[in-house]
Amino acid sequence: MSNKPKITLMINWLDNCPKCGHAEAAVTTQGYGGGTLWSGDQATCMKCGHCGEIDADGENAWVEWDELEVTHD
Repeated sequence: MSNKPKITLMINWLDNCPKCGHAEAAVTTQGYGGGTLWSGDQATCMKCGHCGEIDADGENAWVEWDELEVTHD
């Protein structure tokens, strides 16, 4: 496990939140430098707090948002 401090970045280029449609997320990362996101970094919508996890392939990064709860009326 790395003992690098975690940092939080405000990101506005990930997929919009599926719960509220907001475009900005706070991403908590190990802070390896250059604003790079890594698989496993945690993402949180800045509007509604919906969570997800970053997935990355070395060149691109995206957020896999947590499943939305289905409510039955």
